[in-house]
Amino acid sequence: ANSARDALRRLTQLAMRGSGGGAPFPDVVEECQRSIDVVVHMMNEQGSRHISEICTSLEYNDTHRS
Repeated sequence: ANSARDALRRLTQLAMRGSGGGAPFPDVVEECQRSIDVVVHMMNEQGSRHISEICTSLEYNDTHRS
């Protein structure tokens, strides 16, 4: 993923696909939020890895609603 928030969004989308669309989207977001505490996004620049973003599932849920 290109960011920590993007990773959470992609996981939510994959969970929706796995449910066959049978689970309501808000329920899938809530389940991801309960299952994942923190996502750390790392980047590799010039052969060195560094943390570029840290996101909690609560932050993802807050930004996803707006």
